[in-house]
Amino acid sequence: MKITTKVRGGRLVLYISHGAGASRPRSLGVPLESRYLLPSGVISKAAPRYEKLREIVNKHVTILEDIQVDLVCDYGPKITLDMILEKYDQWKDSKAPVSRSEYLMDYWDDYSEYRWIKLKKKKSSFKKVEDTENELRCLDREKRLRLDDIGIKMTQAFIDMLIEGRGHKGSPNGNNTIKKKLGEFKRFLDYTNQKGLHNNVDFKAADVDGYEPEMPSYDEAELIALYNLDIKAIPGFREKHDIARDLYVVCGYTGVSFGDIGYICRKNISSISINGKNIFILRYRRNKTTVTGEIPLNKMVISILNKWNWQLPKTANQTANKAIKEVARAAGIDGEHTYVKWIGKERIEETMPRWKAMKFHSSRSSFTTNNLVDGVNISVVARMNGQKNTTTTQKYFRPGTSRQAMSYVEKRWDDF
Repeated sequence: MKITTKVRGGRLVLYISHGAGASRPRSLGVPLESRYLLPSGVISKAAPRYEKLREIVNKHVTILEDIQVDLVCDYGPKITLDMILEKYDQWKDSKAPVSRSEYLMDYWDDYSEYRWIKLKKKKSSFKKVEDTENELRCLDREKRLRLDDIGIKMTQAFIDMLIEGRGHKGSPNGNNTIKKKLGEFKRFLDYTNQKGLHNNVDFKAADVDGYEPEMPSYDEAELIALYNLDIKAIPGFREKHDIARDLYVVCGYTGVSFGDIGYICRKNISSISINGKNIFILRYRRNKTTVTGEIPLNKMVISILNKWNWQLPKTANQTANKAIKEVARAAGIDGEHTYVKWIGKERIEETMPRWKAMKFHSSRSSFTTNNLVDGVNISVVARMNGQKNTTTTQKYFRPGTSRQAMSYVEKRWDDF
């Protein structure tokens, strides 16, 4: 029998082979980045929790070897891989539960496996789980986190550590970042509560003060400027600029988030006739809310889809965000945006050019703001955005230009 260690889908996996047959994988349910696994299949000493990972692997290898010996004793040398794996799976399903630990972080691996499956094994979504784990390990090193200590004091200690910069990266976290990590921490505490490990629920009251939306919105004139830009005239032009421009215009006119761009394809678009005109409608189910959004597509979006043969190109979010800033600058997106950041109760303002503030997430606020300015009912906008309620939709209303603000005021004035 040969056992090798690999990383598949961000998880540690044993590949087991016996005889001439192909190897078969068995997940250990332990998260590990592939960069921490050496070509020889050995876990690098630089890996987080190296000793614990090696202990887990050695335990499972020993169990497999013991199973093989037992089977040889019972059936002789002609045992098969299926026989070994059947016994191994039986052991995994029926192994005696580990005695209950009083320490909270001893249950993180089970929670991590649960979240990995819940997030549909998407590495980009799972990153927030890994980031939260790193911070919790820092807090646990300062003082062991006990199940009996779970409550508002523990969550507040977590918040204070991030504000004061005692966490994983050693620098203060903004409140927007803290809010995301705190949300994941609360999910972990809720998970352990549902498992019957504790009955403390007052941790749910913990929150971060001073959170403000910080994304600007861009009006239709600015979106048209992006669309009409001679993209090849950008200094140092590369294909990433063309891709970023097209994707941003599409997102700005559909409200689709960057993570859902893949849904904008021919199979999700249908044509209906209204007053003798053919209207293309995009229908898709948002990953985040599982709500189905329905968005009519304008001529610019259809033109871009035709350009890419109705299958938009793929690119990394970081690459696209960097490229769209260069495109916005070349398109003459001017003015200033005040970026608001909170660290604890300290409000920090930073003013930057609007082209520099452009990110793909701002395309959703642009779509929402422009539709509300044009008088579209907020319930309709919420449905197009794939949002469960209009409260979330209101948060995306951010008139970023004087044109948007004046247009909104004029339309509201006409209602009197």
